Amino acid sequence: MINERYFAAWIPRLALWINQGKTSYLMVHTPDNRQAPALARSLYARLAEACSLPPLGDFPGESQASLF
Repeated sequence: MINERYFAAWIPRLALWINQGKTSYLMVHTPDNRQAPALARSLYARLAEACSLPPLGDFPGESQASLF
Protein backbone atom coordinates (compact mmCIF):
# COMPACT_ATOMS: atom_id res chain seq x y z
CA MET A 1 0.00 0.00 0.00
CA ILE A 2 1.48 3.32 -1.08
CA ASN A 3 0.42 5.12 2.11
CA GLU A 4 2.46 2.82 4.35
CA ARG A 5 5.59 4.92 3.75
CA TYR A 6 3.73 8.06 4.78
CA PHE A 7 2.41 6.36 7.92
CA ALA A 8 5.88 5.09 8.88
CA ALA A 9 7.08 8.56 9.87
CA TRP A 10 4.07 9.09 12.12
CA ILE A 11 4.19 5.83 14.09
CA PRO A 12 7.05 6.80 16.47
CA ARG A 13 5.68 10.31 16.97
CA LEU A 14 2.13 9.13 17.69
CA ALA A 15 3.40 6.37 20.01
CA LEU A 16 5.49 8.93 21.92
CA TRP A 17 2.53 11.27 22.35
CA ILE A 18 0.24 8.42 23.44
CA ASN A 19 2.83 7.18 25.93
CA GLN A 20 3.05 10.75 27.29
CA GLY A 21 -0.69 10.62 27.96
CA LYS A 22 -1.62 12.92 25.10
CA THR A 23 -4.65 12.39 22.90
CA SER A 24 -3.86 12.46 19.20
CA TYR A 25 -6.20 12.70 16.26
CA LEU A 26 -5.23 11.74 12.74
CA MET A 27 -7.75 11.99 9.92
CA VAL A 28 -7.37 9.54 7.03
CA HIS A 29 -9.02 10.55 3.77
CA THR A 30 -9.05 9.23 0.21
CA PRO A 31 -10.67 10.82 -2.87
CA ASP A 32 -13.93 8.91 -2.37
CA ASN A 33 -13.19 7.80 1.23
CA ARG A 34 -13.95 4.15 0.44
CA GLN A 35 -10.40 3.15 1.39
CA ALA A 36 -10.21 5.43 4.43
CA PRO A 37 -11.45 2.85 6.99
CA ALA A 38 -8.97 0.22 5.77
CA LEU A 39 -6.13 2.76 5.83
CA ALA A 40 -7.07 3.88 9.33
CA ARG A 41 -7.18 0.26 10.53
CA SER A 42 -3.76 -0.39 8.97
CA LEU A 43 -2.27 2.64 10.71
CA TYR A 44 -3.88 1.67 14.01
CA ALA A 45 -2.52 -1.88 13.78
CA ARG A 46 1.01 -0.59 13.19
CA LEU A 47 0.65 1.92 16.02
CA ALA A 48 -0.63 -0.81 18.36
CA GLU A 49 2.67 -2.64 17.79
CA ALA A 50 4.54 0.42 19.08
CA CYS A 51 2.38 1.18 22.13
CA SER A 52 -0.47 -0.28 24.13
CA LEU A 53 -3.83 0.45 22.52
CA PRO A 54 -7.31 -0.94 23.13
CA PRO A 55 -9.08 -2.87 20.38
CA LEU A 56 -10.45 -0.67 17.63
CA GLY A 57 -14.22 -0.78 17.29
CA ASP A 58 -16.30 -0.41 14.16
CA PHE A 59 -16.39 2.95 12.42
CA PRO A 60 -19.85 4.45 11.88
CA GLY A 61 -21.10 3.35 8.48
CA GLU A 62 -18.05 1.17 7.81
CA SER A 63 -20.07 -1.85 6.74
CA GLN A 64 -22.54 0.26 4.79
CA ALA A 65 -21.99 -0.28 1.04
CA SER A 66 -23.75 2.90 -0.08
CA LEU A 67 -26.17 5.52 1.08
CA PHE A 68 -28.72 4.82 -1.65
